[in-house]
Amino acid sequence: MGLNLIAGFLKEGRFRPKALISDLIGKIKGPVDESNVYATYDIILRWLWKTLTQSERLIVHAVSLFDSTNGATAEDIARVCKGLDPNRLKDKIDTLCRLSLLRAQKGPDTTERYSLHSIVHQFVRETASQSSPPT
Repeated sequence: MGLNLIAGFLKEGRFRPKALISDLIGKIKGPVDESNVYATYDIILRWLWKTLTQSERLIVHAVSLFDSTNGATAEDIARVCKGLDPNRLKDKIDTLCRLSLLRAQKGPDTTERYSLHSIVHQFVRETASQSSPPT
């Protein structure tokens, strides 16, 4: 998942990899293993989160409110994100899929449904519970 996230953000021209690598080297001591894998993803996700627009953050947060097994439809997301331009919502969802923050799959009724990887979901829920989101 980490490589997909970084590759998606690189393709979209969203961040400087040298600065991220420097931050990872400075904060993660020793090999990345089960004991610090979430800390590694947390650093990566905080870097990537900074590059998102407010509306992209709102959409990712909206998807985190839904059960990750069934995900959310574009209509579900639109109901949560009332202030977003409904004509641009699908474009923003598609961008977030290309960035590997959202996963798209067909539901049982063949409707496109969107969900988050469990690590992204955890990060977003923790971010939402903080008094001030990561900047």
